[in-house]
Amino acid sequence: MSIPLRVETAGNNVIRNNHYVKDPVTGLYVRTTLLEGQRTNLITSDDLTAWSQNNTPVITSGVPDPEGGTGAYTVEDDDTALFEQISTGVSFGTDGVKSFAVAYKQGTLSAFITGVYDQSAPASRGRIKVAF
Repeated sequence: MSIPLRVETAGNNVIRNNHYVKDPVTGLYVRTTLLEGQRTNLITSDDLTAWSQNNTPVITSGVPDPEGGTGAYTVEDDDTALFEQISTGVSFGTDGVKSFAVAYKQGTLSAFITGVYDQSAPASRGRIKVAF
């Protein structure tokens, strides 16, 4: 079982218009531009093999990504009795506005957990369980 994962970056002043929202009138999803305040993604390493691992996930690099490269990863389950988990540590500091982003694509796993741990004040700051 596997889910390809990829961390993406966006350059300064580059429009991000590959987002979809549901039109309340038609019920259809329409492409839109993401408008948000400036943020710095705290997750700076896209090497998932260097992230902490729980419950023995098998991580494979060099997987084809949407841009035609090989920057994606698969996370496979070698034990169906437990949820596979990976996490990374970042320093949140004192400011209250933070962001992190991870992209998921359904593979053969039925569920997966990703976490972000605050190294500046030992605490879990984000835990995402994705169920397909």
